[in-house]
Amino acid sequence: MVVSPPKVADSEIAKGGEVSPPAKSQQPALIAHACELVSNSSLNATPGDVVFGKAVHIVGQRVDALVVAFRLCPGWDVVETFRRRQELANSVGAAELALDDFRFALRRRRTPGRVPFENADLRGIFDENAADGFGLELTARATCLGTRRLEQTLNLLYCIASAFGVIHEARLRRFDLAADYAGFELDASDANRVQTRRARLDAFLVDEKDFDGIATCPALREHRNAAHRVTGITIAAGNPLMARVYAKDIELQQAGREEKRAMEHAIWSKHGWNGSDPVTRVEFQGRGVFLDEIRLRDPQALPERLDAVFQHCIRWVRLIDPSSSTRRTRCALDKRWEVVTETVFSHAAAPALRSRAYRGGARPSHVAGAVQSA
Repeated sequence: MVVSPPKVADSEIAKGGEVSPPAKSQQPALIAHACELVSNSSLNATPGDVVFGKAVHIVGQRVDALVVAFRLCPGWDVVETFRRRQELANSVGAAELALDDFRFALRRRRTPGRVPFENADLRGIFDENAADGFGLELTARATCLGTRRLEQTLNLLYCIASAFGVIHEARLRRFDLAADYAGFELDASDANRVQTRRARLDAFLVDEKDFDGIATCPALREHRNAAHRVTGITIAAGNPLMARVYAKDIELQQAGREEKRAMEHAIWSKHGWNGSDPVTRVEFQGRGVFLDEIRLRDPQALPERLDAVFQHCIRWVRLIDPSSSTRRTRCALDKRWEVVTETVFSHAAAPALRSRAYRGGARPSHVAGAVQSA
């Protein structure tokens, strides 16, 4: 079955200039209009409860990572073009790949077969011998997702895939749902406020140097800066569904993120950020078997499913007030998390249902635990 690109207006069809690296003279204009182009949803920017002396309210929300794989029949000259350009890149260090109106950069690579390429909007891998048949994988950059509507980004990926050949199937491999909250200040006690649907989380936080010799990663990881201030919490790291709660304003201060920092600040300012309040990002990453369990492998279905997935995630993990009850499962929500539960991407929706029919067999760690218990 041949998959056609999603139908969009003529003004939204990707042109060659949209995927080429913008000129330096055009970058300030791109950043200035970033907040106007992001329209994945209507932001509910009404200030919420006052927590730690600040009013918590949402200042941005979108899909911040997107990976789509395509099973296609490459054009008769695409494979040969890739081989020639990669040989050139291996000999001189870099080469340009031109397909229709799109331009990509190739770099020297020692391993044959999988050919990586990139431009200002995305990274890709072309594997003519892919075992599962999905020989093309496209990963949209965060700046591309931050300056386009999600539907436009999907259309761009489909148009690029069409330049490689006839698309037979598209498969969603990963996406990150992110929402930014001004006034949401992280506290040293937040690790003890995390509650999930699991039976419990270990209170002991494992340091990076302690991972050697540990068969499985800890369920909860805390991140601190040089001043020992809590800058983030990771829940279920490495799992098909994982969560991150981290100080986005601090993360953007790192070197090499000037363009992304300007883009994020423009979006936040448009939605009520005063330029000084701390901004915390609540982010959920879904991939692999989790996408099978919620039946979300079709990339074109993603825009309509954002709210359902987000509502499922904020019930799977949440911040609670441990002092509100003697049992953690009965504790009230943290005031900051109440604002998170009110987030709407496009429309109110019930939580996505998660089927257990796709679960595999017992993992080695489960077998070892059962043997030890016996």
